[in-house]
Amino acid sequence: MIQAGSALAQDSAAERVVFGPAWQQLQQLLEGFDTFQADVRQIIVEADGGVLEESDIRFLLKRPDGFYWETLEPWPELIVTDGESLWHYEPDLWQLTIDDWDAAESALAARLLGGQTEALTEEYDVARHDASSARQQEFVLVPHDPVSTYVQLSLYFEDSVLASIQIAHSNGQQTVWQFRNARVDEKIDDRHFQFDMPDDEDLEVIDNRSQAS
Repeated sequence: MIQAGSALAQDSAAERVVFGPAWQQLQQLLEGFDTFQADVRQIIVEADGGVLEESDIRFLLKRPDGFYWETLEPWPELIVTDGESLWHYEPDLWQLTIDDWDAAESALAARLLGGQTEALTEEYDVARHDASSARQQEFVLVPHDPVSTYVQLSLYFEDSVLASIQIAHSNGQQTVWQFRNARVDEKIDDRHFQFDMPDDEDLEVIDNRSQAS
């Protein structure tokens, strides 16, 4: 999948790229649901092509503000927000960091997954590539800033459902997220987006919220 994605992104044949309304098409795909949940396989690839890390992740999204990203293997970690606070829990380090949630300042991938694409038109150009099957679609984002952290992002859809995201970083690394067992618009309880404080007296809590008490 990594090789296929790279080949598509590097294909410069003019007849394979459709410009113009690509942003609108991508927005419709990313904003066309209220909830999304999937099992995610994360693969981080080094500049020389070697696999640096593979992770299994549980992902839940509920519009407008619920976001849940839990790394299960190999090292547990949880990032969750209810739209007001952002909890980052690292149990192996006995540490919990709490910040105010600001969607505009969140990572690019989080903004894309959350459907917050409006402001991105000022930062990125987007092109739609024709896929080999009518069921598949690929969108490629390239930053305007030549010194951006990202070189390119590729989003792949199957039957209008997000199937994978591939991010090429400026340091040569690539991050790939493969979305499996995706379920769209199934009910998700709001309690998933509230952090349950563990009963652990050794836990270090760093509360950076403006209203922290």
